[in-house]
Amino acid sequence: MTEARPIVVGVDGSPESRHAIAWAAPEAVLGGHRLRLVHAVSARGSENGILAEAKDVACAAAPTVDVETALVTGSAASALLAEGQDAAYLVVGARGETGFAGLLLGSVALQLAQYASGPVVVARPLAKRTGRVVVGVDASDDAATALRLAGAEADQRGADLVVLHATRDPIAPRVRTAIDAAVARVQALAPDAHVEGRVVQAHPAEALIEASADADLVVVGSRGVGGFRGMLLGSVAAAVLHHAKSPVAVIRRRPESA
Repeated sequence: MTEARPIVVGVDGSPESRHAIAWAAPEAVLGGHRLRLVHAVSARGSENGILAEAKDVACAAAPTVDVETALVTGSAASALLAEGQDAAYLVVGARGETGFAGLLLGSVALQLAQYASGPVVVARPLAKRTGRVVVGVDASDDAATALRLAGAEADQRGADLVVLHATRDPIAPRVRTAIDAAVARVQALAPDAHVEGRVVQAHPAEALIEASADADLVVVGSRGVGGFRGMLLGSVAAAVLHHAKSPVAVIRRRPESA
């Protein structure tokens, strides 16, 4: 039997880091993953008890979690990208210990969303759990990958799944037909989830940010159909990462050879 890939969490002792651990630990138990807590320091740095505290946070959030810690040398973004190459999820808080006050998204979270090969979750605290996962879809390859991930998350949680397509153009019948087809595909993959297709006339980023206020998780592809070739993170994904009220998972389609 193949061992499940680990969930890797970047930790630095900040409140945002603790939010990331609190999201990832129950997720690891639910999916049968090992939880790996990673703290990066400079060549002469010291971890100052950060990893021990992080492990305590994980065990408080999910007492049965299989957790390990790692102290690595280098920049946080580089270390986490290396650690996360074969991870089920790479999880960080919205801002780290060195983030500027008032900054909505830290540089490490942004770099991971831009460059990681697998799913990246930027965690935020939830005011309440709603049992709902929201995924933004269009006709892009990344959106199709996001739909599969969201379906797996909803199925695993027994959650409702909202398949959301937003457009600023008048809503054509073919758009509703395409969303109905997407709902049917993901329902087949996630039989335990209640799947709802939703088409709204709005800017995609605004629609997803609004939906995040009533979601446990929002899933987006890294780039949509309107993204420029070579762009690592599209404007919709970037806006959702900056302004969502819930944790956000960003994913891109892996190369066929991966």
